[in-house]
Amino acid sequence: MINQFGREGILKKKDRDTWGPEGFSAKWIWCNWLLLFLLLGFGNTELTAQWDHYQFERPLSGVDQQWHRIALPNELFRHLRLNYADLRIMGISPEGDTIEAPYLLQIPEDRVAVEKTAFRLLNPGTKGKEYFVTLEQLSPQITNRIQLNFANKNFDWHLKLEGSQDQKEWFTLLDNYRILNIENEASDYTFSTIHFRESKYPYYRIVLPATEGIKLLSATSSHNVRKQEAYQEYRIINQQQTENKEDRRSELEIDLAWPIPVSAIRLEVDADFDYYRPISIQTLTDSTITETDTIYHFEEIHQDVLSSLEDPIFYFPAVRTHSLKVVIHNHDNTPLTISKLQVLGWPPSLIARFTEPADYVLRYGWPDARPPRYDLANFADKIPEKMSTLELGTEVQLLVPGLEKEPLLSNKWWLWGILIVAVAVLGWFAMRMLRA
Repeated sequence: MINQFGREGILKKKDRDTWGPEGFSAKWIWCNWLLLFLLLGFGNTELTAQWDHYQFERPLSGVDQQWHRIALPNELFRHLRLNYADLRIMGISPEGDTIEAPYLLQIPEDRVAVEKTAFRLLNPGTKGKEYFVTLEQLSPQITNRIQLNFANKNFDWHLKLEGSQDQKEWFTLLDNYRILNIENEASDYTFSTIHFRESKYPYYRIVLPATEGIKLLSATSSHNVRKQEAYQEYRIINQQQTENKEDRRSELEIDLAWPIPVSAIRLEVDADFDYYRPISIQTLTDSTITETDTIYHFEEIHQDVLSSLEDPIFYFPAVRTHSLKVVIHNHDNTPLTISKLQVLGWPPSLIARFTEPADYVLRYGWPDARPPRYDLANFADKIPEKMSTLELGTEVQLLVPGLEKEPLLSNKWWLWGILIVAVAVLGWFAMRMLRA
């Protein structure tokens, strides 16, 4: 028997039962649970997947305090990104939870503290075959450098440096110390800084062979202290010196075992004569493969002068590289023989904070990793200066690139696709509700 609503009324009543308050509420709750499940699954998969991308790890042992330093061994740099973005400290708690310990990347800087003081020039004059000038410090400071500024050009002198407390008794600090100035179309070089051991006198005296027209304009004292950790010498696996006769220069190519931070080079020369050669220190940046050969491209990182008067060590801002070139411009001179070459630097370290007990490892080796963002970077001044250094264990390879196929659901694009479909289904249900 058909009721008063008729067949059409029965269908409308069925729709009202399905999409009424009780029916819609049940379906809406079900959809919300589905969306929540997908979001949680997506987030957990992302969290797990980000740790799975790292290809190498080293166990950390000795975590017994809140703060520790982690020294990075040289061989680690062959797998590390140039900007250190793929370094992570991961731990597994006793409950099985994954923990990420924050760290601060500490890159040592070659800092030289210089305290300069101007001298007052007293009593310049000549006595016999010697020229004298006294330098007075109004407020005596510890000194190990004196910079002399002469009006004279193109000189080559040997001086004697003395110190005194009262200008009556003089003590010899240096003798037969060479200073030099060269100015011509090809060169512009001055070496007139006196280097000596730390001393503290109110009076210093310069003695030079009497030369007509010596004119000292000014003198400045300074106390130079290089504030740095001990340099580490890196292993050189290949070293080759070639002579470019057409350009009149020597090229010294240096290959290192790994791309490590380099900040100094020492060149010791085997020569029994004085020399003055401009040099250029370069690092490998790229290469081009041709049909017959490979062309290597270098970029200059430092210019200086290799001189028999100065310590042949050259400092520059740290650069990560595994290949260097030193170009020595000989001009019309005989090429120099490099008897000893040292590549120096010190790798950065990590200052890590551990707040929970766990088994920690250092993971690295993900080319697409983004730099971490830790609150620790904003409170560097509150980090204690003294802390123990953790021991890094043997390197373990976690994933050999190309040998393991990535599972379907570890690909974030598939997960995003599932999420979009779920949202579309929810939207469709919502539209049906509004129409009803």
